[in-house]
Amino acid sequence: NPRIRPLSHDWSEERRKRVVYLLEFLHNNGIIKETFSVFNRETNMFTGRSAEFERLEMIGDNIMKCVISDRLNVCFPPEDGGLGSGKVSMVQQQIDSNEGLLRIFDYLEFDKIIGSKLCNSKFKSDVVETIFGELQVYLWATSMESEYPTLQAMNSPLMGQEMDYVTSLVQHVFHELTDVVIMFALESTVINTMHVLTKHYTPMDKTMRRNRQRTKKAPKAAPAGNDKGFFTAMN
Repeated sequence: NPRIRPLSHDWSEERRKRVVYLLEFLHNNGIIKETFSVFNRETNMFTGRSAEFERLEMIGDNIMKCVISDRLNVCFPPEDGGLGSGKVSMVQQQIDSNEGLLRIFDYLEFDKIIGSKLCNSKFKSDVVETIFGELQVYLWATSMESEYPTLQAMNSPLMGQEMDYVTSLVQHVFHELTDVVIMFALESTVINTMHVLTKHYTPMDKTMRRNRQRTKKAPKAAPAGNDKGFFTAMN
């Protein structure tokens, strides 16, 4: 299990706060180096997008598409009446579109980690993709270092058990971040749907009450005897 259970939570808001705290922790300790380093707090100036940031953004874009689709299929398997391929694509597009990524950026309050507010532009979307890319690249790198000890000794300040602890934490954050993003999208959809239904549709009990009232006010049909008298008179 890639999760560290004590670091997670059943409530979505508390879970979000813990993920954001852990992301800031990894950033402050030099594990996440590029994603949130777009602003220099000492000079109070934006540093721009580095070449490494651009590469991680490209990787993160593809990682998000892969991991979100996979997680949706696991959580809502079609054979159990869950999401079909078409619906999975719709949910995925809601998440990884520019508008969806902007909402995720604001929901996770990445401005606080960066140290300055960003305008609502594609740059916010790129930051969200980059964090997925940077976490995944770190996991790939540590996986290779565990297989090739010489690489670990040459390129990493962390050794042995300390490296294992940090890798486990990064893996936990990666999977928790994925779930938090998906649940945010699903919860937002449910809330918006309930709002639309409440605003534009009459509840069923009121509709039934109104129909009963209309039935009571409807004019009564003429007695059957009248028709019989008419035909009798004609004869």
